[in-house]
Amino acid sequence: MQQGRQYVKAKFPYFYNTLLGLIPHHVRGIKTMFVTRAMVLGCDFEWLPSLPSEQVGGILIHEVMHILRDLRRIEAMPNPQVASYAFDMPINDDLKTFGVTLPPWAVYSSTHGFPPGLPGEKYYELCIEKGIFPPDPQIGAGRCGTCDGIELLDVAPIEDMGRLPAEIMHFRRQGIQDIKAHIDGRGYGRGQVPGSLRELLQFKGDEEAVIPWSQVLNSVMGRTFGRVVQGHADYSMRRPAKRSYSLGLLRPGLIGYEPNVVVIEDTSGSMGPHQLKENRVEIANAMKKLGLSDVWWI
Repeated sequence: MQQGRQYVKAKFPYFYNTLLGLIPHHVRGIKTMFVTRAMVLGCDFEWLPSLPSEQVGGILIHEVMHILRDLRRIEAMPNPQVASYAFDMPINDDLKTFGVTLPPWAVYSSTHGFPPGLPGEKYYELCIEKGIFPPDPQIGAGRCGTCDGIELLDVAPIEDMGRLPAEIMHFRRQGIQDIKAHIDGRGYGRGQVPGSLRELLQFKGDEEAVIPWSQVLNSVMGRTFGRVVQGHADYSMRRPAKRSYSLGLLRPGLIGYEPNVVVIEDTSGSMGPHQLKENRVEIANAMKKLGLSDVWWI
């Protein structure tokens, strides 16, 4: 594993930051490697030394590409085994463009005579239409892919040890920015970049909330302010705040107060500038959902 990482760092550094985000987990006897949506890298460490370091590095980059492309697309397909196999095709086609070495059993669009540059969903449709199913991963050297794609192996469920949604978004955004910078630096023209890779690069990494604040806040606010809403605790006849006019909360007589919200942010050494930025994106989105213009911040 370490040799494969060093190979990626030396030859393909634009994949390295995302690679460091994967959490290795030994799964004995599977003779392959896979990744989960939570960035857990399942691998048979006893099988791995049988491969040259450049092939190990290639498989690691393959798993990185699964993360960058968002595994929810595979999970949305009715047949996860076929979907994992089909989504390997555009990834491996892209890696060929970068000059990444993969094991001889890696599948490409050309393996089945499919046209290059299609999205994974289209390759899935073609596989279903032509009755193409992935080979048994236990035959030969194995097959890399996603957790859903190796269910044939009867692997015991992995414990909940993965990364949080905000962390995954950070690694996706950073990884795609690194690839874009490499392509710009190498002078690739639009016609030289495969269609499947252009599809990936369309992800702009917009600052979106990854926590479902509507659901979280509805629950928290319901428990915290339930009695006030019912009129059991607030008997103030005070004039409503000026802000209430803009929010459409004109309530003469018995009124409900706007909540006071305190945000406590971790600024310890383990929190870098990217993580702090993610925190503040979530703070801003929480404020929007609550309709607040200011909060306490510690």
